Amino acid sequence: MTSAWLAQLQRSIEPAQQGQCERLAQRLDLVETLLHLVHQCQSERGLTNLWLGQSDNQSEPAWLLQTEATDAALAATEQAIVEWQQRAAQLPQSVTLLHRLVQWSEQAASITQLRNQVAAGDLNAADATRQWSGLIADQSALVFSALSLDLPSELCREITLLLQLTQAKEYTGHERAWVSFGLAMGQFDPPILQRVQRIRQHQQQALESAVSLGAMALTDHATYQQFEAMQALIDGFSPSQPVPPTLAETWFGVVSDWIDQLLAAQLASVAALRRGLAEPIAPSVFARDPSPSGDERTDPLRSVVGASFGLYELISEQSQHLAEVRTALQAARLELASRKRIEQAKGLLMQFQGLSEAEAFG
Repeated sequence: MTSAWLAQLQRSIEPAQQGQCERLAQRLDLVETLLHLVHQCQSERGLTNLWLGQSDNQSEPAWLLQTEATDAALAATEQAIVEWQQRAAQLPQSVTLLHRLVQWSEQAASITQLRNQVAAGDLNAADATRQWSGLIADQSALVFSALSLDLPSELCREITLLLQLTQAKEYTGHERAWVSFGLAMGQFDPPILQRVQRIRQHQQQALESAVSLGAMALTDHATYQQFEAMQALIDGFSPSQPVPPTLAETWFGVVSDWIDQLLAAQLASVAALRRGLAEPIAPSVFARDPSPSGDERTDPLRSVVGASFGLYELISEQSQHLAEVRTALQAARLELASRKRIEQAKGLLMQFQGLSEAEAFG
């Protein structure tokens, strides 16, 4: 591979990469607005299940307030789409993104229809959750399409983190919805418990990936520890065992606090992308000495891929980082297993024997 060919490739790649960064800059307002909409729809999905499980409609006022918050977020998203279309008219856009935007017009009508079916009693929790999850999946797909760009490695890394946080948050929202329904009903049947366990496995995988990509402090947050304690309490209930319905609102509040923290982490990633775009792109590796040392001469893939997409550097860095994180996670899991058992026992004593937290811990 000659230095002349590399120089020619550099001249063609760098303007293309700059164009991709311009597209990302134009899309970040839309992405941020979509993240807020997903958050409101996830909350409405959970409150819908809580309401469907209750016999006294106690959660109906909260559900009605949430529908207003969801509508406001939907209107903001529609406005953000219009503004993005005006700004982006001069740049070519991907077919996938444009196709997602064409389908967007159905969102408002689908949400209204879903609410009417729920209010009329035409949907059970499984059907309502399935329909809400489909709408949220369409919203998330639009986020993914907006972020599907060939970018420098640091931006690529931040986008990967954002997508992992998005997945972890959606799985957590699923868990909130299904556990809320079981608690409101006063018992968990085996299918719900099995569903929650499957959801939790995917949730943990996505969260571990986010931690490995740099969100190390996320799981140290107090809201996550409270969330884990509630999970341990739920795990203590056997199938068809009566559970106190009053626990439903406590569960919903604790998990919602953790989901709010995940949203904050998503928005922090968007802010990091903005900062990254405000900085000039680092000089390409093609600008180095055309007579590199031995390692670089025998590894042309590193030069080509590193300059255009940053994937080689990202993969190499992550493989080393993941090995270190895996060792730390193994030790953390052992400590977590012990802590979960303690929190589970403490929660059960407080719930069923009326002990204070200090008495239960003792």
